[in-house]
Amino acid sequence: MPTVLIVDASAVISLTLSEMGYTKGYLPQVIADEIKCQDSSKLLSLHMCKLEIRNPTEESIKIAADKAAELGYTGLSAQDIELAALALEVSNEYTSIFSSWLGQDTLDSTTEVVVVTLDIALKNLVTHLGLQLHDSFKENNKKYLQRCYTCTRIYKTDVKQDFCKSCGYHTISKVSYTETDGKIELNLSKNFKYTEKKIHTHYGKEIRTQDQKEYKQYKRAERYKNKKNAKGLELIIDPEGWNCS
Repeated sequence: MPTVLIVDASAVISLTLSEMGYTKGYLPQVIADEIKCQDSSKLLSLHMCKLEIRNPTEESIKIAADKAAELGYTGLSAQDIELAALALEVSNEYTSIFSSWLGQDTLDSTTEVVVVTLDIALKNLVTHLGLQLHDSFKENNKKYLQRCYTCTRIYKTDVKQDFCKSCGYHTISKVSYTETDGKIELNLSKNFKYTEKKIHTHYGKEIRTQDQKEYKQYKRAERYKNKKNAKGLELIIDPEGWNCS
């Protein structure tokens, strides 16, 4: 099936585009401008025989921007909005062209227009606009929760639990699960053997309970580390932070 890609900068930088089979691709000028570094520019140039730089219309941009505002995605950049707008525009064009040539019944087997991006909010916007994401960039369908190996209490939260609130032991592990009609089924391995884990302070002292003052210090240090790592990641993916010299 012929595939038309709407390409984000992340697809080029992550080398994912190089592994994809596609007929043609489009990207807005603002996205092409994001790819400033020499190495990334070289990667983009390798695909320019198939890629076309094209800007969406103001009408398409307004539709995408209004949908983003409706969903509360205020953090999306102008580049993100233009990419979503272009995807909507190209998808509508291909739908119109092929439905007039072959009839709507045969459209789905003729071509597909898919978006390639790593941005989570942008992926959600694209999905709500009724557009397709490339399989390589879809979210993993697996869901995870935390479970105490000692007392089997379940924590359905993204916040990491170090100690169980019921038994107090540091025996919590990550477990995949499926959910049907509100009922959770854990995917437990029959041969699973719990491996004891220990938490230590920066100075090597073992933390045995969450009541220890050292545990509070440990959590503060962990939050600081995560915040620092997040800032470093923003610098990596922010074009303004790239060192292209």
